[in-house]
Amino acid sequence: MSEKRFEKVYSQGAIDVMEVWVDKETGVNYLYHYSGNSGGLTPLLDRDGKPVITTVIKEKTRLREPRFYFSFFSSRTKFTFGMPLKTQGTMSASR
Repeated sequence: MSEKRFEKVYSQGAIDVMEVWVDKETGVNYLYHYSGNSGGLTPLLDRDGKPVITTVIKEKTRLREPRFYFSFFSSRTKFTFGMPLKTQGTMSASR
């Protein structure tokens, strides 16, 4: 299995850390929080209590590696992530 199923798309903090991970097969977003030697993982929920699902599109481009794109919406902001499979991604937000 050469491709990883989960992709970290967001990270915040150094000691008290929160990360968002996306399951590339189902599109479900997970919030992972850890501080010191304890942590927890839970599905990321929208305001209606439903799991945040991102559209995961595997795109093939000439002379480049396939890329995955993730989009999810918060109350007023759309977040879009684009990242090559083997390098760190970028995040942009638009209103």
